[in-house]
Amino acid sequence: MNDYIRLPRSALTDEMWRDKDLWQFYGYLLCRADENGVVEVSLRCMAKETGQSLQTVRTNLKKLLSTQRLTQEVTQQLTQITLCDIGNKAIRATQRLTQRPTQLPTHPQDGFERFKDYFNTAVADTSIPQITKLTDSRKNALRSIFKEYGKETVEAVVQKTIASDFLSKDWGKVSFDWIFKKANFIKILEGNYDNRTSDRQTADKYSARRGTDVGNHTEADYGGPF
Repeated sequence: MNDYIRLPRSALTDEMWRDKDLWQFYGYLLCRADENGVVEVSLRCMAKETGQSLQTVRTNLKKLLSTQRLTQEVTQQLTQITLCDIGNKAIRATQRLTQRPTQLPTHPQDGFERFKDYFNTAVADTSIPQITKLTDSRKNALRSIFKEYGKETVEAVVQKTIASDFLSKDWGKVSFDWIFKKANFIKILEGNYDNRTSDRQTADKYSARRGTDVGNHTEADYGGPF
């Protein structure tokens, strides 16, 4: 099968890396897990397939449980293991990478759809809801914003929104329409909702949250000017 495993960076800690039995066991679980990060298997089967003793398997499970890398539910015959940070979140990230358009839009109206995809990708891991349709009122708001502020400023505001803990996580009332209401757009641009950290810390937090730079676009990525 031509599939891949998304390995969390936390797996490369000293504890995991230096314990060869634990590292082997964790890799075994990653390979056995389904798309939601779930493994259903008996202790004896895990021991047989890894070549580890039952006691070593139990010890490794306890270590992974204590570091919150998995959760475990035991039935009479099987153990259901769910690997943390492996399931749907990782799948959504993979889908965003594999489903990006490979061709630039040829119709002028595709610029709106490309910006919608850009926005939805940017807010995917935040509390800000994605949008399913760009209505006429939303298109008019975008035209006005782009005409007055330009593409780079618009993308900067989207990134500042994502980087703000209050807007992207805590408040829970931020939406596409709220961001592109001109009064709110200006407040975000002027830094009213920035975290109380240095610029460098804010950039690091944004990079860690997104895992990718969503701002490296050219005008052609939106199918031309609005």
